Amino acid sequence: MKKHILAVTVSLISSHAVGQSFYQPAGPSQTYGNVYHGQGTVSSSGNPATIAAGRDRGLQYEKTNGMIAIGAGAEYGNVDELFEAYNILSAAIDNLDPEDDEDGDPDQPQLENPDYNPGDDVDWDQIKEDILANNPELEDKIDLLKDQATVVAAGLALISVEGYGKAFLTTDIPINFGWDLWGGSVTFSANAYRTAKVYGLVDTLNFDSDYALSQMQAAAQLPDDAGETAFDLSGDLTLYRHPSEGTISIEFGNDSLVLTKAAKVSEYAVSYSSVFETENYGDIFWGIKPKVVRVGLTQAGFRLGDLTDTKALFEDILDGDYQYDTDVTADIGFVWQADHYHLGASVNNLYEAEFAFPDIEITDIDDDYVVGQLQSGKNYELDRQGQVQGGFHTKDRKWTINAAYEVNAIRDPMGDRYQWGSLSAGYNTDSWWIPGVRAGLHKNFAGSELTYVGVGATLFKYFDLDFSTTLDTVELEGDKLPRGLNLSLAGSYSF
Repeated sequence: MKKHILAVTVSLISSHAVGQSFYQPAGPSQTYGNVYHGQGTVSSSGNPATIAAGRDRGLQYEKTNGMIAIGAGAEYGNVDELFEAYNILSAAIDNLDPEDDEDGDPDQPQLENPDYNPGDDVDWDQIKEDILANNPELEDKIDLLKDQATVVAAGLALISVEGYGKAFLTTDIPINFGWDLWGGSVTFSANAYRTAKVYGLVDTLNFDSDYALSQMQAAAQLPDDAGETAFDLSGDLTLYRHPSEGTISIEFGNDSLVLTKAAKVSEYAVSYSSVFETENYGDIFWGIKPKVVRVGLTQAGFRLGDLTDTKALFEDILDGDYQYDTDVTADIGFVWQADHYHLGASVNNLYEAEFAFPDIEITDIDDDYVVGQLQSGKNYELDRQGQVQGGFHTKDRKWTINAAYEVNAIRDPMGDRYQWGSLSAGYNTDSWWIPGVRAGLHKNFAGSELTYVGVGATLFKYFDLDFSTTLDTVELEGDKLPRGLNLSLAGSYSF
């Protein structure tokens, strides 16, 4: 399983270029957060006013400055239990809707966890004989059927609550041109992210053994000249009996799905920022950033009963047929900057462009919840989002403390909600030999509600290495790992 997750993560690194702060941004901002930290040759931020603010503080903006940053990461639920449940349920469902294997024996689902035991297999041939003979021992067989249904129901509940695995890559390539255009600054940026996720949509199974017994007894009492008759056994099981032909069959109709989704999002922007000067209280900077956004989306689904190998889930992510579309939107922002502090506010995606996933080719889905979730997840919208930020710094910017908060939650293409709050501090040096250092704390106030701790260093003045990890952990193949990990490498330049 680890190698499949690694393959997904490596495949993501073929993308280039993200403006929305779903995931920890690349470069020093992975530690600082999506803030105007004012250190280094480039201060990447979602607020377009920060470019002119950086130029105002004399950061060699007569030159062209830029950065190339790449960050990769992954986030998991309890994936060991998740994929164990997928495999167990496939075998258990085979027993509810049986097909013998090559040896003529029904599959026997087994769990590594001894507290999660499906019990004996249901002997469907014997149940059929009992129905035909109107045998009172049919009630004993119902208890075995109930055991199997309990396994399926418990596994579905586990998938619904615990189940997801996610990988992503972000890149950031801002270029601040050394132009003075009408007293303002011009920046070009190419940003992107790729992300992929596997998770479950659950059609809850409710099995009523008393009702199933009454239905089987009714099936046993059908007159010999009756045509084929269907009996609902509950728990998405339907029994079909055709007395005149002497046939009996069982059908399992649960609509639970295992889904994979993936997205490629690229964003290209040219921003302009300038200043309203004041005499005594610092300066007010403003900026606007028109953006062209190209989005590719893909998704695939398996009925739970059709899933025989979880490896197929990852193959769908890697080999997906993407549906592409392009639209435009814009960001705006303001920064009030004085000698020792700054305050800022910005709004991303003034126009909420919308993109669509390709349809999933799964027919005959009847469960209202599953249908509703498929419909609600069909489109991805660039949600409008506001952010406020501020910071204190020494006049030479060697020391800085920053805070930022996103005022509303937004959804990424996978449907997961994000609303970040960040607190960070750092020391910067102009020396080639003494590294600059920084640390940050980032909390997602929506969705997963995970907290990340980040650290980073600037080496040889132009190279940045940053790492962040969650405080929460999970077990993956017996190893205790953080629920989320991020790593970023960046290099800046000036010419």
